[in-house]
Amino acid sequence: MKIRLGYACISKTLSNVTTSSTITYTTFQKDKDYKKIDTAIKSNLNALKEILTYNIKNNIHFFRLSSKLIPLATKSDVIFDYIDPYKDYYNSIAKIIKDNKLRIDFHPDEFCVLNSTKSEVVKNSIAILEYHYNLLKALEIKNKILVLHIGGNTFGKKNSISRFINNFNTLSKDIQESIAIENDDTIFNKEYIRFTEFSKGSQFIFDDEIEKLESNDCIALIKTIIKEVPQKVLDDICYAAENNPFYIIQFIEYLLENKLVNI
Repeated sequence: MKIRLGYACISKTLSNVTTSSTITYTTFQKDKDYKKIDTAIKSNLNALKEILTYNIKNNIHFFRLSSKLIPLATKSDVIFDYIDPYKDYYNSIAKIIKDNKLRIDFHPDEFCVLNSTKSEVVKNSIAILEYHYNLLKALEIKNKILVLHIGGNTFGKKNSISRFINNFNTLSKDIQESIAIENDDTIFNKEYIRFTEFSKGSQFIFDDEIEKLESNDCIALIKTIIKEVPQKVLDDICYAAENNPFYIIQFIEYLLENKLVNI
């Protein structure tokens, strides 16, 4: 099986190369200097190009983009076009990604909480998702992925999941199809499997540090992704995996890459 490894946001090898140059909201409020934002954006996009070029030379084919690529883009009172003026940058980076078949995604930060009980937080979370989607579109990413956790546990898991689903359904179809729900190690782990019953067609990302699963949970997890799997195959997978979810993920990737199953 071919496994293409990568990393997120920061290269520790390339010194002084960052895609997270920023200008704070407080600083911007003082002088309203959009030129500082422009400088930071160009610096970040040039740095991204440099990092991707380095990754290619070192046979690294996955990279998670920094949410800070465009400073202040999700602030409702900081209005500027972060797409059209930088099309040459995006097009250049898109060509690198496409020519080298790189995998690119985003994992919006902890401020993106779609199941929040606060309407303002939900509103901001939707704006954050739209921002990330716009960047993936500008970079011509075919398989757009926005990795997202279900969120908090206010008023219990059942209510929290219901809030997530309700707010998820308000998103544009394009963004819905881009969201890949990731388990976490504290709240939505095994419960996460139950949640997937409500979200047929959604994408899923599995954290290989998730707690070990019981055999029945492993089977439920696989059946969530692959609709028809013979029982003997399921039994063999769970036995070989010794309840190791990472093995299961590898197995699923193998089946998909070799077109042995349909989702």
